[in-house]
Amino acid sequence: MIIIKTSTASFLSLSGGVFILKKCSGFTLVEIVISLFLISLIAGTMLPVYIQIKEERVWLEQELFVHGKLTELILAYYYDEPELPDSVERNGTVFFVRAKHLEKSELEVCIHWQYKTKTREKCLYKIE
Repeated sequence: MIIIKTSTASFLSLSGGVFILKKCSGFTLVEIVISLFLISLIAGTMLPVYIQIKEERVWLEQELFVHGKLTELILAYYYDEPELPDSVERNGTVFFVRAKHLEKSELEVCIHWQYKTKTREKCLYKIE
């Protein structure tokens, strides 16, 4: 058995050339810099993905709201109120309602809205 001592650690040599580290005094500056670089690289890669997922979630929530509101407006138009509102507001977003009578008894109700820089429109049709 051979003991090798350095300024930072002691190694114990066993038969067959196997070394066992007996004492470790911490991380080196290079290891810390490499670790920080890898963490920042992963964070920098994941941030745009997170932002895109958040934007898509908002769009999906708005689409679900619009679909439900269109159905509600068409049913209300035929059964209760012959007048449709010009706009509907939800969570700070204004949804504009447009209704158009097409051929015979067909009704097209559309809602368009803007979120940030994108404009969307969704329409439903009611045929009697």
